[in-house]
Amino acid sequence: MGDKSNDKRVSSSENRGLFGYLVAVPVYIFITLFVSALISTAIEWCGMAFDWWEPSGLAHSQAMVQQELAYLNIKLEHNALELFTGVTAKSIFDSTVGTIASWMSDLGVMSLGQVDGGGVSTYLGAAVNMMLLTFIRFFVFIFSLVMFAFFGAVGFVIGIFERDKRRAGGGRESGAIFKLSRSLVVPSFSFAAFLYLAWPNSIDPVFIIFPFAAGFGVAVAYTTASYKKYI
Repeated sequence: MGDKSNDKRVSSSENRGLFGYLVAVPVYIFITLFVSALISTAIEWCGMAFDWWEPSGLAHSQAMVQQELAYLNIKLEHNALELFTGVTAKSIFDSTVGTIASWMSDLGVMSLGQVDGGGVSTYLGAAVNMMLLTFIRFFVFIFSLVMFAFFGAVGFVIGIFERDKRRAGGGRESGAIFKLSRSLVVPSFSFAAFLYLAWPNSIDPVFIIFPFAAGFGVAVAYTTASYKKYI
């Protein structure tokens, strides 16, 4: 009887843990998007106030949105998703984020963008544009996860090979290397997302995502290679 009750408690705890995880992930994503949009907006407002940007004023955020849409069309026109489903990433964008983007663009660029000078409406228009920019970049990042998966798979295979070599050769285990490399797996992914979403200027996503994806693969490789020899 005692064993059955313990099994029930363990099962209940696991279910609560899984439910909590499923709830926590969307919350973390929302917080990341919100904080990134706030930081981007704050930087954009500072640039507008101190005349850092070229072009100046609201035109800078408008130009950023147009450039990011151009990156989206180029990078996601032929995505790996199309090979398996026949559905292009661009069509998904047009039916989801693109609808929101169109509405926000009309609100921010057409209505608020008519105001001359540096009035409050101009700053509000820039804020709307930065929110739109955050949505676009988040969509691009989601479809760039294939790159993280590729580097992670390569790193895992290399790590397994190195681990087998260490087992066969009687190599020493290093708990410090395992803990350090494991601690870098999640930050190499999450920091890339935060940095890309909050970047103050238009930038090709490859310049941010590729280095962090490669770092993710290296971290996975070292984590796998340094895992204990005998399970």
